[in-house]
Amino acid sequence: MSTVQVSESLIKKAKPDVVAIKKPAAATAYRQEPPSFPVVQPAPEKFVNFFFSLRLLPCIIGKGLLYYLIGCIGLPLLGVAMSPILFLGALTFCFAGWPLLFAAAWYPVPQKLIRQFIGGFYGVEVVAATICYVIGFVSLPVLVPIFFILIFVLVVSFWVAGWALSFGLAWLDTWSYAHPHSVEFITDLYCKLVYFGFQFEIYFHSLPSIDPKSLRVEYLRDPKPLKKFLCDFTNVYVPYSMENEQENTVSIIGKLINDTMNGQGPLGFIGHLGKNYIYALPFSDHFDEFQADEDPVEFCMRQVGNMYPPIYQEWPDKQSDVALTRFCKDGLGAHRVELAVEDGVKYYVLRTNAIASLPVRDGFANYGGDAYFGMNWNPVKIVDAGLGKSLVTTRPGDAGWAEAKFRFRSSMSVIVTVCDHLYGIHLVVANYMAIASREHLPTSHPIRRFLMPFLFNTIVVNDNAATNLCRRKTLAYRCFALTESGLEQAYRASPFIAKFGSDRPQEEGGPCLDYEEYVDWLKQQGIDTEYFRQGRKYWQIVKKFCQGIVDFYYDTPQDCTSDEKLMLWADSYLSHIKHFSNAPLGGDHDMESYKLDQVRVKKTITHILAHFVMTVTAHHEQAGAVEVYVQDVSFCAFKWTPGKLMGTKQTATSQSMLMMMTATPFPKILGSDWTYVFPEKNGASQKATPKQVFAQFQQDLSTLHADVEDYNKTCHTRSFPDNNPMYVFDPVNLETSISV
Repeated sequence: MSTVQVSESLIKKAKPDVVAIKKPAAATAYRQEPPSFPVVQPAPEKFVNFFFSLRLLPCIIGKGLLYYLIGCIGLPLLGVAMSPILFLGALTFCFAGWPLLFAAAWYPVPQKLIRQFIGGFYGVEVVAATICYVIGFVSLPVLVPIFFILIFVLVVSFWVAGWALSFGLAWLDTWSYAHPHSVEFITDLYCKLVYFGFQFEIYFHSLPSIDPKSLRVEYLRDPKPLKKFLCDFTNVYVPYSMENEQENTVSIIGKLINDTMNGQGPLGFIGHLGKNYIYALPFSDHFDEFQADEDPVEFCMRQVGNMYPPIYQEWPDKQSDVALTRFCKDGLGAHRVELAVEDGVKYYVLRTNAIASLPVRDGFANYGGDAYFGMNWNPVKIVDAGLGKSLVTTRPGDAGWAEAKFRFRSSMSVIVTVCDHLYGIHLVVANYMAIASREHLPTSHPIRRFLMPFLFNTIVVNDNAATNLCRRKTLAYRCFALTESGLEQAYRASPFIAKFGSDRPQEEGGPCLDYEEYVDWLKQQGIDTEYFRQGRKYWQIVKKFCQGIVDFYYDTPQDCTSDEKLMLWADSYLSHIKHFSNAPLGGDHDMESYKLDQVRVKKTITHILAHFVMTVTAHHEQAGAVEVYVQDVSFCAFKWTPGKLMGTKQTATSQSMLMMMTATPFPKILGSDWTYVFPEKNGASQKATPKQVFAQFQQDLSTLHADVEDYNKTCHTRSFPDNNPMYVFDPVNLETSISV
């Protein structure tokens, strides 16, 4: 089934969410293709930015006093206004409560509860209504005084301490003032509070390498079912952060902040309120556009440059057709290259029309655009399904070519972020590996120990992703133009448009866990780019590492199949991946069908490990290290208004905030030494020890780094289209586990 067919069958139009909209003010915004704004590096040292200056003090004092005065007068008036309403409500319940309860008892949900707790006998509705009425009637004399006491406490508390809240809100208001007075943080209270809180989360968490103090064997917990919650929109269950068994900080203040943010410790109630209720704050879309003399990159870095992750990619040209080729062949879309044949002509194609039908909020453009390239990688056309009921084809030199390129790049950034990164890598692969290993492998098991650096902090990261990104009205919803229905459909469509090997058809031997087989399959089709060539080299190094560890602890294939814990772990992981694929999977994922083939089982164990390591390191870098793209809303925008060539100012703020949340440093795969985690083996072995295997692994990574570095240094000497650098498989850039 093609991507377009999947899109049409999965994605249906839905009623847009009801959202308060602030119409854009009339202004002279960018109407022609903008220049390639230079990349701006973040601050070399992280610091907490309060966005405060003395010249703003009069505004803060004036607004703060006004807010305090409104609260001091408004809260008592609210209490007085509520009194007659409460009295009438109590009176109504006394005289008409029983008939209303009896009528309500016939609705489906009350009926279910009645039969569950009372029974299903004839006349049970009368009994249920009577019980509820008596409880309510008896409770009213108690509840009414409690209500007035709470109002009184609230009013007095505000009189005493409300000044702090008032001046705090006034200070946050000043963030929206235009530069140079402030940073023009054009967004709502929710985003400001999340940004301010995450600054401390990032500032106090620094783990540059793995050592016995940062990755502790003694912190491992015995296997047991983890407590989980349902992640909105996805049907995926994610463990609570309290299930995490490692600390991602070595400082006392960092641990206190970590516990607070995760709803634990003495201040855990603050984190609990933030994670579970802050998203309910009012939300509205703002449509302020960049003016012709404004630089969106500088705008972004004024706001989050103090915490933005370092940018190692260089993009002096972002807007040209040559830049589009680089974006697709060697950049953000490199893993999504397909081959298509139309009228006997072959094209390289990258598709985003799969999300063109997703419903978006009022005022925003739909996503879409399939980019076609000739076999020489020159752009040929962009076919867009998001501009109306029919496909719109735009070619180089056409009037709408600049807009078509912008729409395509931006739509690709959304697909990669939502489908590949957040759903596929975080919520499925990393999440279910964490669950399988924690629920089935003992703390001394060699595979549990092997996975320690690659699962480091995964539970906390995914809890944060599920609560701060995926939950309704949280940051992802505010970043993208999608309605709640659209976001849910995007997650549901993710398995059908997934790459990284999942796109190899079942009839052609896929999907399989062996990335090398996948790259060979692409090459047979005619897709042979530097991205896949370097990916193959990295896979071979990772697989060799995993194979060495498995061979040391399991001398024979029979040793694998006789390890019940290992088989339970493999079955659990593969069954979850299979369940959430929503598409036919290859034979590798169905271990039940070949459990008697012990050689294949051992091979599959190695491939599971190598596939997982590849996913959370290199694939995560490809899909998650998008700093250079989202820093510039003229390059890639998560949402924009129809006909524009640049995202709004609110878009620039929200997507740079999303990128800032990934700035927590994690250990690198090259240069660390975690051989101390490997357990001793019972009995002698003729195979290379884990220390020897690890030393070879580090040596192979160093060799790959030198090769990649040499390739990038000499890329300018090669002819188009092979004259671009390739960064994502350089081991110096790869972290051992996922960050947000």
